[in-house]
Amino acid sequence: MEEFEVQLAKVADVQASREEEVTTLKNVVGVGIGYKSIGGKEITELCMQVYVQRSFQRAIW
Repeated sequence: MEEFEVQLAKVADVQASREEEVTTLKNVVGVGIGYKSIGGKEITELCMQVYVQRSFQRAIW
């Protein structure tokens, strides 16, 4: 298997095992697989993405 296919299989396993739990959370409307984004920049690492109705800013301590 190529690196991409291995990475995709791992993320798909995580999604399959956590999707039901995550989609029961308030504000969550769906999940998917896509490229990870850090600071608004997309990188070449796949991840499970969680889609929400409304995004909230993180609390600053």
